[in-house]
Amino acid sequence: MRKALLLTTVLLAALALGCARKAPPAPPEPSAQEYFDSGLRAYKMENYAQAAQNFERAASKSPSMQEALYYLGLSCWRMNMTVNARKSFVEVLNLNPGHLYARESLGILLYKDGNHPEAQRQLEAARSLGSINPDVYLALGRVYAAQSRCPDAAEALQRGLAVDSSNATLRAELANVKKTCGRAPKGKAKGSAPAHRAKKAAKAEPAPQAPASGLTGGAAPLTPGQF
Repeated sequence: MRKALLLTTVLLAALALGCARKAPPAPPEPSAQEYFDSGLRAYKMENYAQAAQNFERAASKSPSMQEALYYLGLSCWRMNMTVNARKSFVEVLNLNPGHLYARESLGILLYKDGNHPEAQRQLEAARSLGSINPDVYLALGRVYAAQSRCPDAAEALQRGLAVDSSNATLRAELANVKKTCGRAPKGKAKGSAPAHRAKKAAKAEPAPQAPASGLTGGAAPLTPGQF
């Protein structure tokens, strides 16, 4: 009897020990939306590396999740990973050519990187989509001014001021365009060159550029749909 009781006790103890050692089931992997929400929280806290990681995971689980790709691009941009940022914005536009914020961001980023022809294409597309981002019109105005397209430059800058009348950079750029765009450099004596040569030189003279720091990159939105 004692032996049977002892054996039962040992078996129960072994069974209890085995249950105690059994690992709990692993929690389910977060969904694409949960990864996106975590990324957005990290982005708001300016933890762009963590944000990018979560947005990338969200996009990996849901490749058609445009906002995850868009915010991945913004996060990379904030970390000066401009190649990755451009790639993400292009992926958004491949999914949805009408994504205004991706157009704006890509255009401004390309402008800041010095790719003005492609920047112009993206910025004009953003304008046609109804952009109300003053930085779009600042960059577009500068592109046109560099081409001596003075009326186009002035129109773009005035459109930016219609959006943000207190924008000192836009106002200064517009005054600069009105003053110098398409005009021959000062100091040229009248008649020092034939009229057609002077006119050609004037057209080739780009408008002085304001510091690139005037572009903010559209400012980082904190929630989808705000730019």
